[in-house]
Amino acid sequence: MSTEVKVPNIGDFAEVEVIELMVKVGDTVKVDQSLITVESDKASMEVPSSHAGVVKEVKVKVGDKVAMGTIVFVVEATGGLVDGMPYMTGTGGEKLPEGVDPKSVMVERSVPKDAMADALLAWEMNGEPLSLAHGGPLRLVVPGYQGVNNIKYVKRLAFTPTQSQARIMQHGYRMTPPGAKASPDQPSVWEMTVKSWINGPLPEQGPLKPGMVQVHGVAFGGTRGIKGVEVSVDGGKTWQAAQLIGPDLGRFAWRQFVLPVRLGAGTHVLASRATDTAGNVQPEQREENLSGYNNNSWRDHAVTITVA
Repeated sequence: MSTEVKVPNIGDFAEVEVIELMVKVGDTVKVDQSLITVESDKASMEVPSSHAGVVKEVKVKVGDKVAMGTIVFVVEATGGLVDGMPYMTGTGGEKLPEGVDPKSVMVERSVPKDAMADALLAWEMNGEPLSLAHGGPLRLVVPGYQGVNNIKYVKRLAFTPTQSQARIMQHGYRMTPPGAKASPDQPSVWEMTVKSWINGPLPEQGPLKPGMVQVHGVAFGGTRGIKGVEVSVDGGKTWQAAQLIGPDLGRFAWRQFVLPVRLGAGTHVLASRATDTAGNVQPEQREENLSGYNNNSWRDHAVTITVA
């Protein structure tokens, strides 16, 4: 990415003269490295580079008059992501046991590089240093992704051409079909999918009395926000739009929902079905896999209550 380096504030002077060029096209410069010297009738000053990179173009020459905001150099910024690195790979800093293959026990996960747009390296929580129990002193947080990708005790974060060769990446947390063995060619457990469930009323609360009931719960959209939630009181035969309540804290936050319904005596199967902002609807059936990952089936999360 090319960046223009401009003359900073030069005080009370409308213009100053360039008396020295300190770098040339092709030179590599650091942040705050001096690029040119300018002089007024009272003093001289050096103009530093605002970015690190390679000088691509020199816009001035000795003897030119420049003012605040004048473009003096164009620098091609360095330090960006190079091509051919489709994964962001985090490595945990756990002490590994001796005498075993490190790849068999190390915690190292790769996620698509696009996750970098929202990823965080967290060292504090609520103004306090991140505790060991929460993955401190430094933890990778990838919002909208399953928790196993949020590497604790991070000692290395790199962009890599391939996924990690650690067992936890190659064979762990894969959407392995029932009866099969995990392998790297199966989808990895990365992004969470749209989901919701009922928090109340619940069967362990005992029988309810006939009348109005507030059916309430929570919904989450993975890497997207929640557009809406529907509630069924008859096991998915019919659906009613619930109301989203509470503040909308962004696409990575849970949304609460509620639906007032009148329930008569008998047994009722309560279910919720969320839709995210991309139009993805929470499915009725789970995606079968060996370990039960990513189960967002509304039917599996339905609850049966008794009204008497």
